[in-house]
Order: sequence, then structure tokens, then C-alpha cells
Amino acid sequence: MADSFNTEILPLNACIIVLLWPLCCSGEIFEMFMEMPITNIEKNDTYICTAFKLNDVDSMFYQSLNFTVDEKRVHHLATGFCEQPARPDSSWDCTDKVGHHCTGATVNVAGWDDYTREEGQLHLPTGLTVKVGSKTKLKYFVTELHYTTAIQEDEQNRSPVTATLTLTDQPTKLRYQGYVMSTTGYIPSNTEKGFFASTACPWTGPAVFAFKYHVHTHHHGVLVEGFRVRNKTWTLLGSHLSLSKTKNHLNIQGGPIEIKLGDILAARCLFINPLNSNIKFGSTDFDEMCTFHLSLGYHPTDKAYFENPTSCSAESPQFSLCDYPDMLGKC
Repeated sequence: MADSFNTEILPLNACIIVLLWPLCCSGEIFEMFMEMPITNIEKNDTYICTAFKLNDVDSMFYQSLNFTVDEKRVHHLATGFCEQPARPDSSWDCTDKVGHHCTGATVNVAGWDDYTREEGQLHLPTGLTVKVGSKTKLKYFVTELHYTTAIQEDEQNRSPVTATLTLTDQPTKLRYQGYVMSTTGYIPSNTEKGFFASTACPWTGPAVFAFKYHVHTHHHGVLVEGFRVRNKTWTLLGSHLSLSKTKNHLNIQGGPIEIKLGDILAARCLFINPLNSNIKFGSTDFDEMCTFHLSLGYHPTDKAYFENPTSCSAESPQFSLCDYPDMLGKC
């Protein structure tokens, strides 16, 4: 290993990027350090997006993210790579477009909230990478921060989030893309004995492997489960007690599971709502969420299909797992 490295510091408006190139016998390892800008937050539940152009990376493979978060200010962090950010600004208020911070090719790579226990480091599953850089379709690294409360710039003395990307010049046999199952609509009132919000969609793409999963609910969620249904046989992808408020990226039990054309992917979340009013699904801390995220590995020959994340959503309480004949017995 070399005993020195090159360092370059590049200003990007209020953001700082530091690029490091340690040299090693096994290939080039590339680290990129970024600080999110300090911003005036005028309203509760504000989302701020920031885009960093990967000018100094031609074509490499993303592996992992190291980060720090000021948990007093930030409730949620989402990160990804984009062909183009949704706005030409380096940083912008994206509250009205939560989860839609990119145009063109997109890969969402890592997420954190204040219930995540994987503090400071998020890795892609072993054997998966994302091809990024100025000579690829994924030319930008983008972050989305959720501030639960208003705070003025002069009340902040440090960056709300710092991030260090680790890249390599060594490709993997499979590439990473995400898949999310979620619900819209609402949780009915007075469901003290429990209510399942469910979603399901047929898999219509090339064959992939599911490596990891993570789940998310807010204050009324108890349990989240995900399944693959093939020929009326149910295989559990993952199950997590979301009421415990400990959220991690968990391995699929027994190793990666194949998903292919003809399979159905399904998820359901158990909620308890003792209130006399419905609770809607939405993006604020007062709303609820029901999401089951999968980390998928696909063959590079299928890259055109996986340029963007795929997803599945259904309306609660109208949707039932009984809407699919192959899923009778779980509805």
C-alpha cells in the first residue's frame, strides 16, 4: 500500500468535497467526502435535497457509505445516484417532491432514520456494486434530509450530515438496484385489535436475487412482513417488529432468494389505531408509513431495465391480498 495519497478540495456552493486516492496492489480505492450545507429551515417537516456532481470520477463502482448525522436536527437521510438532479440548484427544498430528487437513471443506495442501529456505516450487500461517475449514466450523488422541526441557520454550528463514499475500480458479477413495496390511503379508526395494510404486485422484469431488506413504519406500526409467492407457495423474505423502533438492513434468511417472471411480491404491515379518526399514510411524522425495501442484484446485461428503481404500491384499506388468486390463504 502506498504511504501517500493525493487530496483535492473542491467548493460546491456551501458544500465541501474532499477526494482521496489511496493506492493498493488490489486496485484503486477511491473515497469521496462531502458535507451537507447548513440551511435555514422555516417549517417543520421540511425536506432539503443536495446534489454533488462526480466530476473527478470517470467510471467506478460504489460499495459503501460512511456518514455522521446530527440527530437533533435530522430525522431521516436518503441517498442515491442520479443521471440528473430534479433541480439545477446544488441544494433545494424538496418537501413537495419527497423521494423524487432525480430525473433520468436513478439508484437509491442507502437510507437512515433515527431508529436505525447501523450507526455511521451502510454497505451494499457483498457482491453488489453500482457503476457511477462522469462517464456513466449516474453522474450525481444526491442526498435528501428530513428536518422534523424548524431551525435557523445561525442556530447551527456544524453540517447536519457528512458522507464518505467508498468506490472501487473492481466490478462485481451483479449490480445493485432497490425495490420498495408501500401503501397509500389510510388506517381505519378504532382498530385496537389490529389492521393489516397490504400491497402486492407481479414481478414483470428479468430474474434477480433479493439480498437484504429493511422496513419502516411510524408510531402505530407493530409488524412488517414481505413475501415471494411462486406457484401458490409463500416464501418469507423478511419479518420485523417495527414497534421496537430498531431498524437495520437485514439479510434474507437462508441467503439470497431468486425472483423471476411470474412471481408475486407482497408485503403487509400490522397497525393498531385506537383513535376515533383515520390515520393517513404520508411523509410527515404525524402520518404513518408502511414500506418494505429490498436490495436486489441483477445481471449487468439487464441494465436497461434496472436504470430506475421499481416499486409496488396499493391503496389501503381497499386493497386485499385476496385480489390475487394465487395468494388465497393469507388474506
